[in-house]
Amino acid sequence: MKFTLLRLTCKESTLLTSRRLDGPLSMGERIALRLHLAVCKACPAFDRQMQTLRQAMGQWRSYMERDDGSP
Repeated sequence: MKFTLLRLTCKESTLLTSRRLDGPLSMGERIALRLHLAVCKACPAFDRQMQTLRQAMGQWRSYMERDDGSP
């Protein structure tokens, strides 16, 4: 999907935020996302929530890998 640097919508921003968790974004996508996050009130909160979920899932995954399965 091609994004317009100065006209990123909230829907496009949330898509890029989610994609960023799976892998690197292109330079244009990173710039567009940063610009949008700088001017939008809601999307930075979504971005923080996604980072928190990723961190929590990473901790849970580590816990499950250490667990030997006993009750």
